[in-house]
Amino acid sequence: MGDVKLALSFSRLSDVGGKAVNEDAVASAVPDDAHLLTYKGACFALADGVSTAEATSKPASAR
Repeated sequence: MGDVKLALSFSRLSDVGGKAVNEDAVASAVPDDAHLLTYKGACFALADGVSTAEATSKPASAR
């Protein structure tokens, strides 16, 4: 099958929109080593903030 290598290109963007606070989060872990990237891959995580939910304006103990 030949010498196949994985190559990744990515970017991140999050918009606060009409809210005062942006609670969105994004993280990535991409190995610098080509062998690890090809055979183990990379990891990406995305968390959408919940700042528009009514309960988020109160501490957990008050819910």
